[in-house]
Amino acid sequence: MHSDQPGVFIPGAMGSPWTNLRWVTFGPLMHYRRLIDPSQRFRCLPLRLRKLETIEFLSDDPYIVHGCLLVINPTDHETLHPVQNEDFPVEQINYCSLRVFRCRSVVQPEYLDPILEPPARLGTLEVLDLCIGSAFRRGHSMFSPGHHPDIQPIPTSSYTFALAKSLRVIGLSDFNWAPATHYTAFDGKPLLDWLKQLPDVDTVAVYPGPYRDSGSLIFELIPLKQLKIIYQDQLTGAHWDAGMELAKKHDVKLIHHPGRLCEVYPGYKTW
Repeated sequence: MHSDQPGVFIPGAMGSPWTNLRWVTFGPLMHYRRLIDPSQRFRCLPLRLRKLETIEFLSDDPYIVHGCLLVINPTDHETLHPVQNEDFPVEQINYCSLRVFRCRSVVQPEYLDPILEPPARLGTLEVLDLCIGSAFRRGHSMFSPGHHPDIQPIPTSSYTFALAKSLRVIGLSDFNWAPATHYTAFDGKPLLDWLKQLPDVDTVAVYPGPYRDSGSLIFELIPLKQLKIIYQDQLTGAHWDAGMELAKKHDVKLIHHPGRLCEVYPGYKTW
């Protein structure tokens, strides 16, 4: 299922086909602000979709992922949040067949834990593509429900629930772990540290953003013995030539692909 249209999703009204859903994509044009009636809310996907293999949120509007995946509406006047409400039925969440999770908007790690931990533990999770969120350095508004804009997750400690030998592809966008007061400085070392915890990952998609010296991270990734493919948009001109030469030396496929989401596994569609 792919949707770029604003609206209210009520899974119960759609009947049994939801139980056989395998792929769901919320497209890049989908924004909460486009709802005709702002009082309407998105209904979440069913808590149990045992056959679901792919979830993609290509919109950078955090309200889409929060409304469609993270909260539930037991009544028309009540919304339960997985972190803020103790009576949220976390134990009922079951996406045990999930292979691919991609999200362009910022989501705090604790919200993702109940969704990604089961498929990671069961060894089905293969592709994980996340937005860390560092736009506040460039003066952008980055409000996200429950998000603290001056705090960025550290992958090695924040995403331990997603550690899995089945993971083959890691994508990260909009990240920079340099001190927040250094607006142009760049630090990508936490990604390198994370890959040490994931020795079976052989493909990365790296889109930190427009920071000075962010291209240096690509030169640190290329020599890693585990990597076979690197998607990026940082290297241009002479730096691209040097990167290609280094990649050839280490038998790594270096690909320049503009944009944060790219084709990194069979069957992916660019909307």
